[in-house]
Amino acid sequence: MPPRIARALTWPVVLALLALAGCGGGSHAPATSASAARAPAALNPHAPLTQEAAEQVLRAHSYSGIVRGEHVYRPGQPFKVVVGIREMAADVPGQKAFFFVGDRFVGTDTPDVSGEVAIVRQRDDEITLRYVLYRPADGMSLPLGGHAQVTYRWNGTRVVPEGRIPSSVWGAALSRR
Repeated sequence: MPPRIARALTWPVVLALLALAGCGGGSHAPATSASAARAPAALNPHAPLTQEAAEQVLRAHSYSGIVRGEHVYRPGQPFKVVVGIREMAADVPGQKAFFFVGDRFVGTDTPDVSGEVAIVRQRDDEITLRYVLYRPADGMSLPLGGHAQVTYRWNGTRVVPEGRIPSSVWGAALSRR
């Protein structure tokens, strides 16, 4: 089969698999593991990611905006992240990190939302996120559990967390809710 036809057939298959896999499952592993493993091998880490393209990905996953700040948007970096905001019940915001390699979305930090996620550091192949932690009795606007940092690495195939991602269970001693 000519390479051009093979490439044309590959994209629909990859897109169908990604649609079936969805983003964010029920496991404690990052949602990126399954979706990134099916991503095409020919990622161009130097492809620019426009803010508009990043926002389109977030909207497709029902997130309404990007968290702004000093460490947030680095379009020239090969491995990059934006944090999306989602309005939840009773106007409680939730956040999730969306990872990109070049201009391609490769997954999220967790299958479910967190109360607050901040980008601490971004390097060519690693990103460190900080999760605000809540104790069971804490209100969403007054977390008293401190924070936890998790570094995520792009290994050339998928996003891999180093260390334990805090629980999202509200009743846990400390959770990222």
